[in-house]
This record gives sequence, C-alpha cells and structure tokens, in this order.
Amino acid sequence: FIDKYGQYKHGDWPQKIKNDKQLKFQIQIEDEDLKLNPISDEWNKFGGHIQGSKLNSTGHFRVEKIDDKWWFIDPEGYLFWSSGINSVGKFNIATPVNGRRHFFEDLPNRDKSNFYNGNKYNFGDLILSIKYGSSDLYLNRSLKRMKSWGMNTMGGWSNIDVIQANDDQKVPYTLSVGTLKYKVNNKLPDVFNENWKSTVNNNIKRVSASAKNDSFFIGFFVDNELTWYDPNNFVLEMFKFKKSTATKSKYVKELKKEFVKIEVLNKKCGSNFISWKEFEDFEGDKFLSNLKDFNVKFYIQFCEKYFKTIKEAINNHSPEKLYLGCRWHAGGRKKHRNQYNIVIASKYVDVLSFNQYVNELNDFHFPGKEEIDKPFIISEFNFGALDVGKFYPGLGHASSQRNRGEKYENFIESALNTTNCIGAHWFMWANSTTAGRGYEGENANCGVLSETDTPYYELIKYIRKINYNIYSYRTKK
Repeated sequence: FIDKYGQYKHGDWPQKIKNDKQLKFQIQIEDEDLKLNPISDEWNKFGGHIQGSKLNSTGHFRVEKIDDKWWFIDPEGYLFWSSGINSVGKFNIATPVNGRRHFFEDLPNRDKSNFYNGNKYNFGDLILSIKYGSSDLYLNRSLKRMKSWGMNTMGGWSNIDVIQANDDQKVPYTLSVGTLKYKVNNKLPDVFNENWKSTVNNNIKRVSASAKNDSFFIGFFVDNELTWYDPNNFVLEMFKFKKSTATKSKYVKELKKEFVKIEVLNKKCGSNFISWKEFEDFEGDKFLSNLKDFNVKFYIQFCEKYFKTIKEAINNHSPEKLYLGCRWHAGGRKKHRNQYNIVIASKYVDVLSFNQYVNELNDFHFPGKEEIDKPFIISEFNFGALDVGKFYPGLGHASSQRNRGEKYENFIESALNTTNCIGAHWFMWANSTTAGRGYEGENANCGVLSETDTPYYELIKYIRKINYNIYSYRTKK
C-alpha cells in the first residue's frame, strides 16, 4: 500500500507524485513562487524588525522586556520574535522494512540501493536524488524557503550545516544538546552521577565549537520532553527503574541524615527494612508515598542541580548564547510540569520552552506563571489533516490543508498577543514517513512539506500572511 515514492498507493490528492518528471517539474513551480515571495519587508538580515526602534546591539541574541512585553533582541539591536520550524533542512523520511517488505510496492534490493541504513529505507534520500540529483543543494533551498515563508528561526534538530553557510544565506538557528547518557528513569538524567557534569560540558562544548562566535546562533535547547513527574512520582519511578543510580544513592544518603536509623524510617513508612542497604536495593514503589515532604525537598535539590549545571556549562563554553530551556512535555497522564521544576528553571534559563499542542495560547497557563517574570517560547506545535494520504493527522487536528493554515494563523496570532511569549516553532519541516518512522511508528501529516518534498501551498499561504506581518501585529497598541 506504499508506492515507490513513499506515498499511500490507494488514494489520490492534489500534487500527489505520479512520476519522476512531475517531481522534477516541482522545482520550476516552486522557484517561481519563491521569486514572487522572497522575504518580508519588516525584516533585517536576521529577521528582526528593521522598521522598528534600534536598541543596544551586542552582536548576539539576547532577551529584554519592553513596555510589558518580552522580546528577543537581535545582534543588531532590533526587536525579534522567533517564528520557526523544527528540523529545518532535514529530509529524513526513513521507515523500518524488516518483516514489512510486503508494505511497499517497489522496494529495491539492498545491494542495488544506497538508501538503506540498517533496518530502514530512506524515501527522503530517494526523493532528493531524483529531484535534485543529490542532497548537496538542499540546505540552500531550505534557507530560501524559510525566508520566503516568513520564518526566521531554525528550531530544534535542524541541519547544523547552516553554521558553514554564507551570512547572506543564513537564517538564525538553535542547537540541540542531550544530557541523557546516565539516567535515573527512562528519560531523566542521573544528575548526581559523578560523570554527568563532564558529559554536559563536553556535549555543549562540542556542539557549539564552531558556532559560539556566530551572530546567527541564538542558543541551546537542552534535552526534550523529560519525564520529570511530580516529586512523589519522581521518587517512585526512580526506585522502579533499576537498583543502582547515583541519584538514588544520594536520596538514601539524605534520608539517613533525616531519620538516622532504619527503624525510624520503618515507623514513618510502615515498612520493615532491616538495613539501609536493603532499602537502597529495594525496587518498587511501596512505602515511598509516605515520604511526601522529604520527596519535595529532594526533588528541589535535583532540579537545582540539573538547571544550574547546564547554565554553568553554557557560560563556560558559549557565554554569549542563550539557554532556551528543556522543552517541557505537553502533558498527558503523567504531569511533568510543576511549580517546582519550572520555578527553579526560571532562575537559570534565559527562555522557558514548552511543547504545546493546543489550538491557541489565549488561555495558556503553566505552573508558577504568576510568580515568574521570564519569557517563554513554544518549541513545538502543529496541526495535521487526513486529506493528503496520511493515516494520522498528528497531535493537533485540522480538517484540510487550508484549515491547517487557518489554525496556524490563529495560533501565531494568539502567541503574538501573549506578552511573555517570544516565539513559536512548528513541528516539523516535513511529514513523517507514511509507513511510520522508528520505534514509535509516527506517521503524521506534520510537515510544511510532504514526504515527497512537495510544499503545502494552502498552508504556506497562511504562514506567509501572518509571518510577513509579525511585527506590525505584535507592536500594535
């Protein structure tokens, strides 16, 4: 049910690719569109508000609150509101094939194709090869698209080759860093591990080595959608995860200071451990909910360690660049945003970041918002539809490609009306593969481009409509 281009075989829709000639002809169509819509008149070379007031320029991006509204300030000193996309310039449309070859209409043998990587076949590499001859020119086209669409920021996981691009081609960019080499649960670092701090420093140093002096480099997203839990569930998950982590040992050490004797702990918890060693080796969640007050104190200590260590590493290796937060999860059954981790983060990050799959931000709230005077960015949002051969719209739903555009415009307007929101980044550059990417099987209509690198012009019409007027909208009285 998947054709040679990675599309759903048994459906039809406008701009579905039927042959190689049609795929190549798209270049001519898009070139005409890009020529007609080169860039917003509101922009300077960074995408800042050239028609507005010029403030103090530092040669790097910074943040400032002006007349009760937070802003990025670009390297030339102009107001900057970050409209972006995740994974810009990456066209990795790969899908697992082992045990699933019957899904695909015309899958080449491994010895006759360069588009295999382990268990995956990359339709993206195939498309770029047919359409452009190679992928070498794809970043330049991607940067032209960004400017034409009115998008001034390359969000998380974008093509880092932009660092080597000429300044007249560049769009401001972010870099993504992970710290999960050592873990205390499935997706949270073991911050008390003696090697974790060096891992953080090494990763930030490595990622920023060739970018730290680049004025187009905004700052770092560090980690993504960590499983913070609340204080009590954080401890419960830590004990269920595995016997030995440095954070678990630290927790037991702090408990010893608090209770001294295991018998005192047993009385508090209604347990019957015969030693602290037996307690530390315990795997489960029984008894631990009786330590709620202690768990809050330890959780605060953990959060302080996490955010402070990362901020110090950025200051050490890339001091002029911004710490853009940890991209908090949108929510779900386990609430990973709370008044402890967000308030503590606000002491160290320059910008809070939230992945937020909602229709608009007019009623957007996060724990601690009332006591925090700090800007935030929406690091992920999107809307998808089922009218272009996809089986899943994504986390944000729309009825059609036009409705995706309408919802995009409404979302950005609501973000511009939110005084401490200084940007919003669409997730993501191109659709997920139709047959599902990776272990989680994601196959959403999440892209501004289809899985054949075809622009969704109905969506782009609305993207341009609001993005070409971001500053006039944001600065209106």
